[in-house]
Amino acid sequence: MSPRLVRPRFRALAVLPPLLLAAATARAGLDPPQSGDLFSFPGAFANPATPVAAGRALADRWLGEAPWDNPAIGGDRWSVSGALLYLREDRQDLHAANRQFDGGQGTFDLGSGSLLAPLPLHLSLSLYSYPTEARSEDVAFYAGLGTDPSQPSALVTAKTDTREIRSGAGLSREIFGGLRLGAAVEVTNRSDEWTRTLESGAPESGTYHTNWNGDAVGGQAGFRWAHGDTAGRPLVVGGALRYLPELKVTGENTTDLLVGSTDSSVTTRRASGWEGGVSAAWRFVPAARVVAGLGARSAMVWSDLDATTGRWWNGALAFDYHDPEAPWTLRAGYALDQQSDVVEDRAGTLGLSLGWDFTGVRVELGGIHRSIHRTGHPNSYEDRALLGFTADF
Repeated sequence: MSPRLVRPRFRALAVLPPLLLAAATARAGLDPPQSGDLFSFPGAFANPATPVAAGRALADRWLGEAPWDNPAIGGDRWSVSGALLYLREDRQDLHAANRQFDGGQGTFDLGSGSLLAPLPLHLSLSLYSYPTEARSEDVAFYAGLGTDPSQPSALVTAKTDTREIRSGAGLSREIFGGLRLGAAVEVTNRSDEWTRTLESGAPESGTYHTNWNGDAVGGQAGFRWAHGDTAGRPLVVGGALRYLPELKVTGENTTDLLVGSTDSSVTTRRASGWEGGVSAAWRFVPAARVVAGLGARSAMVWSDLDATTGRWWNGALAFDYHDPEAPWTLRAGYALDQQSDVVEDRAGTLGLSLGWDFTGVRVELGGIHRSIHRTGHPNSYEDRALLGFTADF
């Protein structure tokens, strides 16, 4: 029976599990509903911008074959691309610790868009936009396992939606010997919304809601070096460094409880930081290619929230197979991510995609399956699928 349709039988609040208690009472730093460990804030794992990146488990992130994380991309033809994103979270930690859990059905969103154009003086222009962070959850459950009939039941419903969209404009130029350099200016827009409702009959029962948004300007620079021999087995190495600017967000906290309602403004800042990495691709036979990537990001403190987006590192390995005589390409990859100072501290990611070339228009379907670790809880999972196209003209 769905917890969205059934009211709790008990109308008094006794002992709540730590997860619920964190949401029912404010503490220094984060206020409800994002306090405690119900949501992933302030941690996050990278979102693939395209099905190609998803199929490679983002091993190609810094390679310079797409502008998202390395602007040293070039070409002598115009090119446009776009992708549609589907994402779904499977919170096994909540499912295991509570009753009648309902985890939602997933959401659709725009995945990315880009334009590449050749310019005079051997320059190349790139315009792009994509959600570097994307997460949407909609859950409902009765708190606790309900093994003690003397314990009251409390119905919790919670919804969160996070988007951090990065848009940029970059220029690149080949210098010599297959070496290309590039730089881009970027605008980051961050928006978060959390809503939590507690139905128990206690004074703390009611709805907590927080939303905020903000913008900041940063940039990135990168290189790409391509080398090939007479056997047609090229080696490509790319690397990039991004400046993550200080991000100020403003919004409001509202509560509507049995004991009364409040409405207050909220302002916080995420400190500036850096992220970057190196990717390499080697075509060891004409039909097969291996791609590897390493990346890292510095810690960034959220002022006045007692929260930190901790240090992050990543390693990924992928494999492409494409018969030069066939229109299709198969990709597969695996990645490991590690974060500090967050509840979701590490994850393993499996990627897979299939692409088809329709003579000038390439269509690809790809996705990732991510296993997410939380200390003391079963692993949770998330699935992200992308359908994208690229057209040259």
